[in-house]
Amino acid sequence: MALTARQRLLLNKVGKSQVAFTDPDMPAASSAIPLGDIIENVSDAVVKAGAYSFAVSGGVVGVFATGITIPANAIITRLWTRAITAFDSAGLATVAIKVGSQTLKAATAFDDAAYVGVDAQTLSAPVLVSADSDVTLTVADADLTDGEYRVIVEWIKP
Repeated sequence: MALTARQRLLLNKVGKSQVAFTDPDMPAASSAIPLGDIIENVSDAVVKAGAYSFAVSGGVVGVFATGITIPANAIITRLWTRAITAFDSAGLATVAIKVGSQTLKAATAFDDAAYVGVDAQTLSAPVLVSADSDVTLTVADADLTDGEYRVIVEWIKP
C-alpha cells in the first residue's frame, strides 16, 4: 500500500506498536495510535491543518474560513487546536469551530483554557459530513481584537 507524502511525514517514528505523529502542532500524548490501526486504515485517514489569523482576516463577529474543506461522506474523528497568539477581545467574544452547520467545538469564551494553549480531543460522537464543507471559526457576542489560531482535523475518507 503506497503512502502519501503527508502520511510519510507523519509516520516517521515507530516503536512498540505505536506510531507517533511529529507534526509540531499535534500534542504528542494525543497523537499516538496503535500501529495496527494506522497500517490497516492508512489509505482512509486524512489529517489536514488550517488557520485563522486576526492580522489577515480581522475579528468582527462572523464566520472565518480555516482553509480546510472536508469532502462529502467523510467522518470526522478528531480535532486539535493550538493558539499561536492568544485571542483577545474588548468584550466577551465566544469562538466555535464548525464544519458546515455542524459543531465540532461549541461556542466557548475566547480566553477559555481550550483556546489558550493546545487542545486535543476525540469527538464523543464522530461527525458525518453530508456535503463538501469548510471548517470554519465562528466569532460571536463581541469582536476579537487579536489572535492567531491553528486547527487540525482528522477524518476517514468516504
